[in-house]
Amino acid sequence: MLAKLLKYEFKATARLFIPLYIALIVFTLINRVVNTVEIVQKSIGINIKTLLSTISMVGYVVLIIGISAMTLVIMIQRFYKNLLGDEGYLMFTLPVKTWQNILSKLILAVFWTISSGLVTIISIIIISGVEGVSEGLIEISNYINYTFGIAGFISLPLFFILGISSNILMFYSAIALGHQFSRHKLIASLGMYCVVYLINSLILAALILMLRYIPICHEFFEYLFDYSTSMHWKTNIIVLKASIYPIILVAGQFVLINFLLKKKLNLE
Repeated sequence: MLAKLLKYEFKATARLFIPLYIALIVFTLINRVVNTVEIVQKSIGINIKTLLSTISMVGYVVLIIGISAMTLVIMIQRFYKNLLGDEGYLMFTLPVKTWQNILSKLILAVFWTISSGLVTIISIIIISGVEGVSEGLIEISNYINYTFGIAGFISLPLFFILGISSNILMFYSAIALGHQFSRHKLIASLGMYCVVYLINSLILAALILMLRYIPICHEFFEYLFDYSTSMHWKTNIIVLKASIYPIILVAGQFVLINFLLKKKLNLE
């Protein structure tokens, strides 16, 4: 059933994102052409190239900002409207478990966040006309391989996915908590986001401070500076240890959201 939910969610969101991506690439190509092709000035002295370049660049910047904003808005809107709005009455009558509904929203939100980032990076590379892009990618790949080894191509993406997931779930948990109020649920959700963000920041700060007083942490840092130990092993341990908090955060927030939607559901 999760696969069907993902398919439904993908279709519902793709029709919003794909046109934006196409528009961004089109404006990128227009900017690229305008910046490379010389256009003859008109007799009145207006530089057509500068005018077109300015217009297309403004459109390009607006699209990049729009894609970033739309990614966030659609991510929140799909969770809010589909599970806690009018559509929630239908979604929770389907033979689907609550955690599957949440997971389908999370997976697609992570997917579109990464996709938006990649499309933006590709467009910047195209519009800037950076030479030797392939060589640069090879250098980055070699650096990751040198620093982290083959495991780095798995550990680093997983670390970033965890970070994205924890931030998305922060929004979801704030919305779910905000809907526990009987009135002004949107305002309450905004307030709960501030509370959730503050709590997460305080916990992270406390954990960092605690590292100074835990003996095993001192031994760990001494181990990191032991040059007899493989660099690949040490750097991947750092990534894995840094992933512990996001894993706890993702798991904790997912359990909280699942509990609220399953036991404390308060639809509009």
